[in-house]
Amino acid sequence: MKTKLLFLLPMLAVLFAACEKKSDSTSEEKSALVETISATDITSSSALLTGQVGIKIADYESVEYGMLISEKESDVSSYGGQTLKGDKLIGQTFSITATGLSAETQYYYRAYLILNNMQYEYGAVKSFKTEKGGTGDGHQYVDLGLSVKWATCNVGASKPEEYGDYFAWGETKPKTKYDWSTYKYCNGSSSKLTKYCTMEYYGTVDNKTVLDLADDAARVNWKGNWRMPTSNEWNELNAKCTWTWATQNGIKGYQIKGRNGNSIFLPAGGYRDDTSLSGVGVLGSYWSSTLDEIYGSDCAYDFGFSSANVILGYYYYRNCGRSVRAVCQ
Repeated sequence: MKTKLLFLLPMLAVLFAACEKKSDSTSEEKSALVETISATDITSSSALLTGQVGIKIADYESVEYGMLISEKESDVSSYGGQTLKGDKLIGQTFSITATGLSAETQYYYRAYLILNNMQYEYGAVKSFKTEKGGTGDGHQYVDLGLSVKWATCNVGASKPEEYGDYFAWGETKPKTKYDWSTYKYCNGSSSKLTKYCTMEYYGTVDNKTVLDLADDAARVNWKGNWRMPTSNEWNELNAKCTWTWATQNGIKGYQIKGRNGNSIFLPAGGYRDDTSLSGVGVLGSYWSSTLDEIYGSDCAYDFGFSSANVILGYYYYRNCGRSVRAVCQ
């Protein structure tokens, strides 16, 4: 009897194993459909996140893919965190640049895949740490490999995607009405300028063509070595960086990437004229510190953009309210 029992034990083990209930979906099975790949191009404020799908898009009515990212591992492990949607596959691979990140911070992320709006698949959770960022008097900057360092957000904002305050050219405080009657450096008319004038037709000639630091919204509000960029520095940003129309945390604007891999985000905050705010989400309009010497002293050089194009050295009336992005040496 003892011999027979010993003989039966291996057979019983096989039977119990065969009857054991299997889970509906294992992590190994999910990773075969979507894979999280290690982050690259990591800077103090951004990282390139890549995923790979193991399906044929044509086999499904709808397919969504992207990344979940958070400073908390528990968020992405429980299918939460910020969602970054992918919009283009190269072969079976997609890449998304996560921007607006904090310097020297650990982030967790995982790729996701949604099939036919009902089947959810996830890759493994991975992590990366952003690089040490530069700071100047409490405000962060990014080195894009250019002649100046560019701030990570607009003056008056605390995040890269926030629009911040709007300033008339040469003024250092936002206001509710932007026209010649409220403009600091004129006597109620564009032909009666009291400062920054090179033509008698427009007022008192002083031949000043670049803002004094006392009239520079970046220097006055942020202090330190911050200042508004010149028109030449805006041109350098355009010529030596890659501009990509993008959406960051629901806000439209341009992702600007330097040749060294670092990047900044410029939101399309529109502009203020009189009491109206126009072009939000469609246009970006940023002051330079440079006066227009060609078309009239009542104008200054602005750097404008839309999703269709970027306009270099455009000129606008000084009394209008526009965004300011600071630079420092």
